[in-house]
Amino acid sequence: MLRSCSNPNCSVQFDHRISKCPACGTPPAFASATHASATGADAGISGLDPGSPICPYCGNVMERGAVLGDRYRLKWLPADKPLTLGIWALDGQPIGEGGAFSRPRVDGQSCVSCGKIIVRD
Repeated sequence: MLRSCSNPNCSVQFDHRISKCPACGTPPAFASATHASATGADAGISGLDPGSPICPYCGNVMERGAVLGDRYRLKWLPADKPLTLGIWALDGQPIGEGGAFSRPRVDGQSCVSCGKIIVRD
């Protein structure tokens, strides 16, 4: 079920499981909720299974997948930490699996509408 934002200046519709509008933070309009399925199969988006996750930012369908590396383990590096010698993330937090002898990989979802990628470690 999709809900409409109650803010008159915002026309975003989002999944009923999300408590606030992902665009402006306003609670949904209770009376104006429209019935529609937010799963990949019902939304007419090919390649998505019926249990596709919903984007917490825009409320649309997300696609399951993975971020793949080429050789070294993937790492998260905060914006305020510099790379060592401009190339190594020595102080970075390792995420996902693999590296060295297998392809680095971290699973997640990508939103087909807003382009956000959410990874899980």
